[in-house]
Amino acid sequence: MDARQVTAPCDTFVDHNESSRMKKFRHLTYEDRIYIEAWHWERKSLSYMASRLGVRPSTISRELRRGKTGTLGIGYRADYGEDCRQRKAMNKGPRCKLVGRFAEQVIELLKEEWSPKQMAVFFIFIFGAEDDAERSAFP
Repeated sequence: MDARQVTAPCDTFVDHNESSRMKKFRHLTYEDRIYIEAWHWERKSLSYMASRLGVRPSTISRELRRGKTGTLGIGYRADYGEDCRQRKAMNKGPRCKLVGRFAEQVIELLKEEWSPKQMAVFFIFIFGAEDDAERSAFP
């Protein structure tokens, strides 16, 4: 459903904040973003949107910034905000510290179901241990 096709005001929205206590750290859903887009077109205030969604006004402000179209001049678009959220979600987690041929070799060995200990012994054999302490760590 495209928010620009909404003709009636969004006053029939189900209130996420029924208990009168705001939930902490609630993530916005794509449906929430659609409502934000419609309310933004209706020129509703940030506090109105935030109270209806059960989040703080700063969350709405950041979402409007995240989904703005820039040079297109359209304003906020829910699909832009959702795309940004998905890109951020994909980049979460620790970064790979392995690079180059070594990383490729580790991935190949993992696919062959080598254990980390087997790989460590293999790489010590290939590259050599720098001192006797490293050799004794892998009996």
